[in-house]
Amino acid sequence: MSTTLAELSVGSRATVTGFLEINAHVQRIMALGLVVDTRVAVTRRAPTGDPIELDVLGDRLSIRNENAKQILVEAKS
Repeated sequence: MSTTLAELSVGSRATVTGFLEINAHVQRIMALGLVVDTRVAVTRRAPTGDPIELDVLGDRLSIRNENAKQILVEAKS
């Protein structure tokens, strides 16, 4: 089941399957290691819901929901 990274709840794990749009923000995120076939976990969200903190390859990465909506993932159970 493919969804966007922004739709995952805290504690969810997924694998990146693609991108809706490649813009400057998404290219920056890709340069930080969030590319196709990378496993990612949502570790927490800010109290307002934006940004979200991710575990990517053992590192913590915070991104805005606007950018997370451009990243397609397949949720893992």
